[in-house]
Amino acid sequence: MRKLFLIFLIGSMLCVAQAIYAQDPRDETIAVINAPAEGEQVSGQVSITGSASHPSLFAGYELEFDNLADASTIWIPIEQRVTQQVTNNVLQIWDTVALRVPDGQYQLRLSVFLTDSDEPVIYVVSNIQVINTAPTSLPTFQAGDVAPTTAAATEGAPPIVQPPTRTPNPTSEALVIPVDDGTADTSRGEISLNLGGLQSAFCLGVYIAIAFFAAFGGYVWLRNRIRPTARQFWWQIRNEFDQDR
Repeated sequence: MRKLFLIFLIGSMLCVAQAIYAQDPRDETIAVINAPAEGEQVSGQVSITGSASHPSLFAGYELEFDNLADASTIWIPIEQRVTQQVTNNVLQIWDTVALRVPDGQYQLRLSVFLTDSDEPVIYVVSNIQVINTAPTSLPTFQAGDVAPTTAAATEGAPPIVQPPTRTPNPTSEALVIPVDDGTADTSRGEISLNLGGLQSAFCLGVYIAIAFFAAFGGYVWLRNRIRPTARQFWWQIRNEFDQDR
């Protein structure tokens, strides 16, 4: 009885070992895209997240996209193949602008490659809508509506105020003033007044006044500085003269 039990136990262990050995290593491969999800709208730079790994036979992964509007399926790589495992993180960045991806429906494919097989483990997400071009909004008119005319469009608009006309400033040309010279009622003389000459004379007078006050101030300042020294020198000479006497 004991021998039969041992034989049964050994046979069971062999069956389990054979089942473990015969297990397909592809079943341990993790290949999944978490985002973008099926039916999602994307634009610009799309961050594709998910997982691509295997406990011992991982060789790399690759992401591709395909335009569903095209009858023939053509998978276009997003970037070069990646040889580093990823778990619940960013797999690649799908730059739809740099790759000039037209607006439309697309599908993404994740392929995980193993060292012992030429056939990758594939995961596909479909019905992803790429929208990079903003729609142009056009004015709509319902039945019976009439497009506004120019007069109607301007009705109620604030009046346009013209800017005031700039009055020219007087120049330095000669100003002619008619005066009565007393010779006759109908005969009048003219006096020419040169504004430029008056301005020059006025400026010259201001410069002369400034120069005079500056010279006077310098004289007062110099006198106040020299007077104590001059007095001390004078008293010294006078004391020496008195001592000599």
